[in-house]
Amino acid sequence: MTEESRAYHVPTIASVFQVDFIGQQPATVWYYQKKTYFQRPGTSDSKHQIPIKNGTAAIRFRHLHGGLWAGIAWQWD
Repeated sequence: MTEESRAYHVPTIASVFQVDFIGQQPATVWYYQKKTYFQRPGTSDSKHQIPIKNGTAAIRFRHLHGGLWAGIAWQWD
C-alpha cells in the first residue's frame, strides 16, 4: 500500500487523513489535494511533506470539492 485517498464530489468543509505505521516507517510521506484520478498521488516535494510523529502521519484538509482527490502518500525507499 502506498496511499490513502478519497474523491470529493460534494463540497466538504473539513476532512482529516491519518495513517498509523506499525514497525517500519516509510522514508517519505506527503499530502496532495485537488488532483484528478490520474494525477494522484502527485510527487513528493519539500512543500507537501508530512512528519511522522510516534508512527503517525496526519493532515487536515479544508474546502474540498469538484470530484477531485485528496490524500496521503508514502514511499518506502
